[in-house]
Amino acid sequence: MFSIALFFLICAISMPKLISYSDIEILGKSDDGMQYSIELTNKENCEYFASVNLGTPAQKFNLSIDTSGYRIVVPDKNCVSCKNFTNFFDPKSSDTYQGPYASIRLNFSDDQYVSGNLSSETASFGPEKLAEAKGQYFLLIEHDNDVKFDEDGLFGLGFNLEDGTSTYIQTLVDQRVIKKSIFSLFLNNINRKNQPKSALVIGGSDDKYAKGSYTYLELADFRGYWEINITEISTPAGTLSINSETAIIDSKSEIIWGPNNYIDNVLSYFKEKFGCSGSKYLYIHCPYNRETKYPDIVFTLEGNKYSVCPESYFQIFNNGTAMLLLYSHNLTGWILGVPFLREYYSVYDMENLQIYLAPAVTGDDDSGVGERIWVITIVVIIAILSIVSIGVVSYCFYKKRRNSRNIAYKSIAMEYAMTSSIACY
Repeated sequence: MFSIALFFLICAISMPKLISYSDIEILGKSDDGMQYSIELTNKENCEYFASVNLGTPAQKFNLSIDTSGYRIVVPDKNCVSCKNFTNFFDPKSSDTYQGPYASIRLNFSDDQYVSGNLSSETASFGPEKLAEAKGQYFLLIEHDNDVKFDEDGLFGLGFNLEDGTSTYIQTLVDQRVIKKSIFSLFLNNINRKNQPKSALVIGGSDDKYAKGSYTYLELADFRGYWEINITEISTPAGTLSINSETAIIDSKSEIIWGPNNYIDNVLSYFKEKFGCSGSKYLYIHCPYNRETKYPDIVFTLEGNKYSVCPESYFQIFNNGTAMLLLYSHNLTGWILGVPFLREYYSVYDMENLQIYLAPAVTGDDDSGVGERIWVITIVVIIAILSIVSIGVVSYCFYKKRRNSRNIAYKSIAMEYAMTSSIACY
């Protein structure tokens, strides 16, 4: 019995993560090569960008991964006002450039925007030219009005409900480069050691980035964003109920945004409890060291609770302080930026309008171990109970046998019988 229990224990430690066939279909698992893993660069926990090729021969750009937008955006070589960029696209140097098709203005705020020409080009990732899309639409910037890009532009992974041009993911599906309009993101944390590198998986997902079960969220009030219902935000100070509001999952935002009446309540808790300082119009700074035990902030989305730990919601500095990556605004609605996404491996299903979230690997344990802990625990308990059961049965058998011998050999000296009895116990 013990051998059987030990066998199951070994199997539980080595077995792959359990996932149903239906989940495999939904999450776009693929062993036919139609799935591509793209390494992302983590820039100080603020931005995650990929090396993107445009044109033939390829012109290289570092583009910020953007789930809140749908366009690929790069500056034109002749853009005089594009002072914040490093690399520029030269249409005349590409054999596959097509356009311009139309003039476009892309607004970021009331006084921040870029404008330029809708064009098309061959797009791919990295030196291997992975996930190549031919004739992919993109915005070639001719004018930059104070947008201040951190890198060379944007790589949009949202929905296009405006002009009917194909998004990058849809182009890949149409050209049979991938089977399903699915992608996934793992955003690592520079505050954690031994984590895998950040990655964008195109065409499906990779469970090595997840250490727990997936939960899925239906998109709410579909307006072209990865937007879900948010109902609560919790800290040790209490739980705040949120009525009829939504949250946009935004890989381009380095902070978490929320309405004044909720975020200000959370900020007040940090000020009173931990001595943090700053006004509502500035970021809040807090003392930060290993001895300070900051709590998780918990968001309730579609009835599921998702925790964000201090390592993710703080921008940690070397001088013993940290900046709280929460900011309030006077509008409705939330933006869950990279502080949230660092905690969860996120899978985006564009066809079924769903998001799947699983706790991301932290580097402290092997991928998938967390999900198997319950199996290992149960098997260990069974093994212990088996050992105890064998011991009890053996003891009872031995005692019964000894008593039988005592009856058969009544002539044996009483001193020996007593000695034998003491030794047994």
